[in-house]
Amino acid sequence: MAAGKPTAVHWFLIVFVMLSAVFGALCYMEYDARVTTQASVEQLKTEKDALDKALREVNDGVNNLKLLIGHDYDDFGDPDDADTATLIGSMQNDIARFGQQLDESQKSYAAAMAKLRDELDNVSWQSQGLRQDKTGLENEIKRLQAQHQVEMQGHLAAVNRAKEEKKRIEQTTREELARNNALITTLRQEKVDLAGQLDDVRQEYDAAQAEWNSREKNLVAQLSNLRKAVDEIQDDSFEREDGLIRWVDHRRGLVWLNLGSADGLPVRTGFSVYTRDNHGIGRRSAEDIKGKIEVTNIVDTHLAEAQILTEDIYRPIAAGDPIYTPLFTAGRQEKFSFVGLIDFDRDDRSDRDRLHAIVESAGAEIDNEVDDNGVLHGSGLTFETKFLVIGRIPSQNESADADERKWFQDIGIMHGRLEKQAQEQGVRIVSLGQFLDYIGHVPQMRLWSPGEDMPYRLKRGLPTLRIEEYGGTVPADKVVTGGYARSVRLRDYSRRRGSSNRQPRSKK
Repeated sequence: MAAGKPTAVHWFLIVFVMLSAVFGALCYMEYDARVTTQASVEQLKTEKDALDKALREVNDGVNNLKLLIGHDYDDFGDPDDADTATLIGSMQNDIARFGQQLDESQKSYAAAMAKLRDELDNVSWQSQGLRQDKTGLENEIKRLQAQHQVEMQGHLAAVNRAKEEKKRIEQTTREELARNNALITTLRQEKVDLAGQLDDVRQEYDAAQAEWNSREKNLVAQLSNLRKAVDEIQDDSFEREDGLIRWVDHRRGLVWLNLGSADGLPVRTGFSVYTRDNHGIGRRSAEDIKGKIEVTNIVDTHLAEAQILTEDIYRPIAAGDPIYTPLFTAGRQEKFSFVGLIDFDRDDRSDRDRLHAIVESAGAEIDNEVDDNGVLHGSGLTFETKFLVIGRIPSQNESADADERKWFQDIGIMHGRLEKQAQEQGVRIVSLGQFLDYIGHVPQMRLWSPGEDMPYRLKRGLPTLRIEEYGGTVPADKVVTGGYARSVRLRDYSRRRGSSNRQPRSKK
């Protein structure tokens, strides 16, 4: 039984045999791997040599290309980079410079060189044509030089003839100049003699002109005085009434006129009412004016309502009385000129704005006006000017202020000029008081404020203010408001005449 069992030697031999087999297999595998690796290394060496040769050929080609294109940069660059310090960037820069007119798809070195070749051919062709033109021009220049030489010879001959003629003319001119100098000397002497005679004649003319101006001034002054005297004696007027009173309502202080919308009558137009047996409309004297009215309502085409502003209680307004105002004429715009200070109620306050409102509301126009500073607004009087209205002409001695004295002086100067124009143009001259009487103006109530120094004229015994001073012949101590005067007048008239007036009716 013991001889049949494996022993340690047996186990050792088994293990040794197995290890020997494994080692032998491993040695074989290592040998095979080394053979395979050696073959791979040899193949890689062969490929590396081929790649090195190809790289050397590429480098040689790149260097040749650099030499050919003229850019020797080590850095190839990026096609998307515009850096000109690289080979690709410099080439792109050349293509952009020399191939500007090429499409993006055609931009290349070959296309740029082809374009440059075409341009060079064109330039060569043009150069050849220019050389031909140059040859032709040189031939033309030679021909012109020959022609110029011939003409120059002719000109030289003409210059020589002109020099001879110049000598002859200079000799003739010297002779004529000598004669002219002698004549000038004679004429100068005659001029001196004539200048002396002219001075004598001028002095005689100036003396005669001064005498004539003095006589003319005296004659004009005499004529003006005579005209004023005739006006005061005859007091003629060529004005005509503007309409008639149709009905009267003394109880309500109203009248109705035969003027209306068809006549272009404006509301608030003032009229003076004349007696039917007047001595003339618009005369210098106001004795024929017995009342003043103001239009308040246009009733019909030829019918208007007016309010009685003032009325002579001894000569009440009646139907058929003529009415007149210079501001209104049916179918025509009247024009007026004003000079002097405008003061309706003598309170030392200018009423120029009120005057403008009155004239404009009646549809009239101010064509010339000298303001309170002596400045003329307008181009002068014409035959269309109806009246030259003279306000108060102040004196320089009225004020100690230098500016006001200058203004007053200018107002006086313009007053004289406008009056002369009025005489030349045949324009009627009226005072401000007359003008206010004609337009039916009624003085307003005077208001006094504490501290004011107003020249009131309500004291007893004050002399009557005439037309030129106030605008009527009402005594100064009887100047009252229109409303008060109207109420007294109507009460007195009602007691004497009764109140049986019929109501007027307008035309349908």
